[in-house]
Amino acid sequence: MKTVKIQRSLNAERTKNTASVLLHVICMLAITAFAVFLRTAPLSMTGETEETKAVYTDEEGTPYLTDLDSYYHVRLVNNFLKNRMLGDSYTKDGTPRDTLSYYPEGRSAAYQPGIVYLTVLFYRLFGGSLNALEYRIGAFVAALAAIAAYLIGLRISGRAGAIASGLLVSCAPIYVLRTCYGRFDTDMFVVLIELFLIFFITEILRADSRKNRILSALGFALTAIIFSLCWTPTYGMLFVGLTLFGGLLFLIVSPFLTEGHGSCAAKFIRQPAIPALAASVAVIAVGLVITTGPKVFSNIIRGLFFSTASETGQGSLPNLLASIAELATANLFPENLSLSFYGYIPNEAISGVNGIGGAMVLIFAFAGFMWLFISGIPRFRNEEETLSAKDSLIYVCVLVPWFAACLYLTHSGSRFIEHLSIPAGLLAGGMIGRLFMGITLKKRPVRFVISALVTAAVLIPALIGSYQASADSRPTVTDSSMEAMRFIKENAEDPGAVISSWWDMGYYYESESGHPCMWDGGTQNGVRAILISKALTTDDPILAGRILLMLSHCGNSAVNLLMQHCDTAAAFDILWEVLVTDKENALSLLESKGNLSAEDAENAWSLMRPDKPKETYLLLTYMMTGQIGWYEYYANWDFTGTQEIPESTYYAYAPDGTPLSQTEEGKDYMESTRKNELLWRLFFDAKKTPSFEPVFEWHDGLEHVRIWKVRNIE
Repeated sequence: MKTVKIQRSLNAERTKNTASVLLHVICMLAITAFAVFLRTAPLSMTGETEETKAVYTDEEGTPYLTDLDSYYHVRLVNNFLKNRMLGDSYTKDGTPRDTLSYYPEGRSAAYQPGIVYLTVLFYRLFGGSLNALEYRIGAFVAALAAIAAYLIGLRISGRAGAIASGLLVSCAPIYVLRTCYGRFDTDMFVVLIELFLIFFITEILRADSRKNRILSALGFALTAIIFSLCWTPTYGMLFVGLTLFGGLLFLIVSPFLTEGHGSCAAKFIRQPAIPALAASVAVIAVGLVITTGPKVFSNIIRGLFFSTASETGQGSLPNLLASIAELATANLFPENLSLSFYGYIPNEAISGVNGIGGAMVLIFAFAGFMWLFISGIPRFRNEEETLSAKDSLIYVCVLVPWFAACLYLTHSGSRFIEHLSIPAGLLAGGMIGRLFMGITLKKRPVRFVISALVTAAVLIPALIGSYQASADSRPTVTDSSMEAMRFIKENAEDPGAVISSWWDMGYYYESESGHPCMWDGGTQNGVRAILISKALTTDDPILAGRILLMLSHCGNSAVNLLMQHCDTAAAFDILWEVLVTDKENALSLLESKGNLSAEDAENAWSLMRPDKPKETYLLLTYMMTGQIGWYEYYANWDFTGTQEIPESTYYAYAPDGTPLSQTEEGKDYMESTRKNELLWRLFFDAKKTPSFEPVFEWHDGLEHVRIWKVRNIE
């Protein structure tokens, strides 16, 4: 009889455990599904007319991608499916090369292959439209962060904390914005992998058995190595190191707070997690060398000195990173402080507080830190706490440095806010779980209702903000750009004809035309910025045409040759003169002012003024006319690095869609301010010049694109 009762008790316990596991699985799947749902909003393009939606949609019915960098990954996937490599050709020594990017120099095809491998795997398994897969895959992968956040939240404060953590992290507005439908970018991996780094480091420190420590250490090492294959190792390893720092901090602090015999140093050495962490670091080091090469460590060190500022002093060249919006310093709070409790503010650069879900998330994150900190000190902790003092201290040591470091990194750009959402969401979720510990609606109805209302005040602004951020996302290109690429593919005489434009659309042009571009999002360069900016803003179309033909022939080689013999400012001044004079005067200038030998002068002339220049097209868009302030900034570079950043740009269309060139205000502006700047004259006057022949125009109601063929003038 006693045996039967014991067996029934064991069966009941198993049933209870099974039900508990099943409930956890259901919760994780529900949060993940909700995270995917929030990211699908760009597909509907809420508020747009059917005509506008059609302009944003390709022939398959899939909207164009919402981020220009995504088109680089599109091309990598196409290269891999076609050539079984990320590049489009090999160098003589067998190294994969990307010949479409940064033409004519080209660049290495070395890139983190994770996004390519995963996309190709899904495409091979399920087939269907590759465009549709690339449009959606990021949302599904990023939503898996809900599972990792749930598991960490479950350790900190039970099921309620796990649900809150899963929602706050996987649905943080900045994370949803950067991983919604249409974003085919490596952001899909970042938060997900970083959460698993935090999960495994805390499991190493929490483990009571050697087996669990070894498995957790192996999981941490493999996660770090996978991270290097999915995101830039320079920055990926920064966050791996930050996570390891949190683990080391716990190992240093723990001996001072634990009872027992021996000195703190002796206690530190005896900690069982030390060998596991050391082994994990060793595996990571070996794995990085194997997967990314021995230069990875020096690259990581160089990456720590990342800056958007130009070097100062004679000869300095511009740093184009200063013109990239997501690399501008992010504010912690919005301009209007009363909007701090919102999860998203339309038409405003996202702040740190809004990016993580609003001020309530920040407040609860701080409260969660205080709770864990107090619980981690034995003399202060409440004995009713279900989380041990050791575990509380582990999460404080790992999450708080993460929070502080990510807060600091937002000074390097708003793109780092998504990293801040991890510790903020976990700490805030932990505090929400603490509110519900030991209470139910039946036993303590008043406290339960208050906790539920407070939780709603934290979650609702974050989730609404996430949906709004996702719903406001729109494709970055329209039918005009697609038609332009179709024109070049069908009409270029040379299959290697070069596209010249500003760098921001380069990835798209390379991907959709199959033609090389002078630069793109991965090849911003100070010399090229000055050259192309000069071509866009000069009032001499012959000079502009010769700059572009020189670039398509030899890239930066001619300027680099000059800079080897004279200072940087003089090199550019000489170049402008040589490009518009005859050979005899040019050689004299190169020898007298440029300090070149007769042989070098001949070489420089052949680079600057090629006999048979490459077929070259200049592509101008309405969007570019609104950026002309930047072009003027770089074209008039003073080589000191101290020029003030332009405060504003001038948009070329009135609110009703009328080109300003057709209004009295616009005409006056063009004559008084823009004068004869090439970009404005070509785009609005559209008259043929000896150097530029108009060959294509398309206006779809949203974007206006013109293509000019660059002619060689003897």
